[in-house]
Amino acid sequence: MTPSDQRSVVCAAALMALLVGCAAEGPDCAASLLYRESGYTLASPVGTEDAPTVIFSDPSGQAPDACHYARNQGDEFCTEDGGWVDKNPGQRTGIVTVTPLNHACGGYVVGSSYDLSYSFDQVPSLLWIEGWSNNQ
Repeated sequence: MTPSDQRSVVCAAALMALLVGCAAEGPDCAASLLYRESGYTLASPVGTEDAPTVIFSDPSGQAPDACHYARNQGDEFCTEDGGWVDKNPGQRTGIVTVTPLNHACGGYVVGSSYDLSYSFDQVPSLLWIEGWSNNQ
C-alpha cells in the first residue's frame, strides 16, 4: 500500500467515525422553544369550542433521527404523530417542518413534509401554528 493509499484509508475511516458520531447524537429537540413535554393548547378559530393540542418532544423509536410530535385537532376524532424540525430554534416566531408518520389529519399526507409558520406572540397566551390553529 502506497503512502497515498494509506492517507486515503485514514481519511475515509475518520470520515466514517465522524458520521457515525453525528448520527448517534440525534437532533437537539430541546434547542427549540416548541419543545415542551407538557404540550400546548393551540390558538383555534374564533367561535369554535375545539381546543387543538400538540406536544413537541424527543425522537421516538419509530423515527430516531427526528424529534417527535403528537397532535390532536381538538375534536378528538383525529390525532396525528410524526417528526418535526424547528428551522428557527430559540426564536418565538419561525418555521417548523412536520412529517406525519402513521396518520394525517386535515389535508396532510403521511410521509409528506410541510413547512408551517409558528408564533408565540400572534395570539396572547397561546401557540399559533399555520393550518393547525385552523383545525386542519
